[in-house]
Amino acid sequence: MTYAIRAVDDLVVNRDNDRHGPMESEAAAFAWLLAKKADHMKRLAADIVAAGKVYEPPLIRQEEEGWIVYDGNRRVASLKLLLRPGLAPTSEWTRFYQQLADGAAQPIPSELECRIEQDGELIDEILYRRHTGSQNGVGQSQWDATAKHNFVERTGKGGAVNIAREIFSTLKRDGYPRPLHQIPISNANRLLSAESQRNRVGLSLRKNTLSFTHEPGAAMRAISRIFDDLSSGHIVLADVWDAESKTKYLNKLDAEGLLPNVKFALKTPITIEDWLLGSGEADEDDQEIRDESDTPSQDESESAEDPPEPQKRLNLIPSDVHFNLPKTPEMTRIRAIWDDLQFNLRLSKHINAISVLHRVLIELSVTHYLNKVGETTYSNASWSEKMKAALNHQMSTGAIDSEYEKIVRRFQRSEEVLSSSSMIRSQCRPLTIWTTPLQRVGHAAEVHH
Repeated sequence: MTYAIRAVDDLVVNRDNDRHGPMESEAAAFAWLLAKKADHMKRLAADIVAAGKVYEPPLIRQEEEGWIVYDGNRRVASLKLLLRPGLAPTSEWTRFYQQLADGAAQPIPSELECRIEQDGELIDEILYRRHTGSQNGVGQSQWDATAKHNFVERTGKGGAVNIAREIFSTLKRDGYPRPLHQIPISNANRLLSAESQRNRVGLSLRKNTLSFTHEPGAAMRAISRIFDDLSSGHIVLADVWDAESKTKYLNKLDAEGLLPNVKFALKTPITIEDWLLGSGEADEDDQEIRDESDTPSQDESESAEDPPEPQKRLNLIPSDVHFNLPKTPEMTRIRAIWDDLQFNLRLSKHINAISVLHRVLIELSVTHYLNKVGETTYSNASWSEKMKAALNHQMSTGAIDSEYEKIVRRFQRSEEVLSSSSMIRSQCRPLTIWTTPLQRVGHAAEVHH
């Protein structure tokens, strides 16, 4: 196996590619790709222009016609058409590639790193493993819902909403001075890739809608500082690489008093779209940070309209929310049960299994929490005693606010909702999930900072 740099003009799109079968020429292969994969070709070309690079080296072999591409035909075809739009089979496609190339902020790559193989049988084995399915584990295994969820949660890539770009529009309305091209958008999206991280800066993403959960002025003060840190290079990719580094950075902002706290929380979240259109104007007077002595106005005290009926939940743990549980060895079984409850088990079909796993999840999470905070005297205690100890510890450290105090009281009085005795008696009936308190018990690494 050899990797080498080759000029794009020296590469030949395979006219006998398995995607389309034998064609008479490279031009015919272009025409087939643009006719049969038009949307994919457009998006790939736009991505190459935006990135200024191709991320995966094509697989090539030297033959009489030149360097024949055996894997990566679409990538090479896109580069050739961007570099020489006149190669496109129609005037419409020529205009498309010419306009993309003319608008490129950086040069279109004219050279490409390629993987070179001369053994035809080896090339076929590589293609077999890449493109014919998982083959019972021999080939590439496609990501399931859990894997895709984990990737989006870790990186912020692949989500339906480009969070950083939407946030930037709110800053521009307030006169933020930096242009968009100065802001590392990918790093900003990575930092805010999980709901728990977004909540800390006063944002929430539900059903592809980004909203302020706290007064926009307080949230934008935090966001402005984050964008400044990223733009100046004070915070780089390594500082937002994983959940631990993100939490460390957000904790630093919190210690400086830059993150919105509970006094800025809104009774009803405001979508960024509504705020930009002006329906959030009632909150503009609150963009200055309020003193502790401030009290709600009469309008703020009046009850809002009744919220719409929530959509029926399919899973016990909402599948459209990123909870950002730590990916540590001791959390392996907890995460496996969590994933089953969030993605695999349906309330309409698996209610008995859900009820039992819910109880097991809480018990394992409580044990994990007590171990993390050093409360080892409860190792042989009943799970009810462990739960009380964990909740008492969270109250003493301020990890649980007054909103959850009622839940703690119900547990201590052995009432239902979070009662160990009631859960043991009725493992096979539907249980109410309190996802945020449950996450706080399971996510001890972030709670105990």
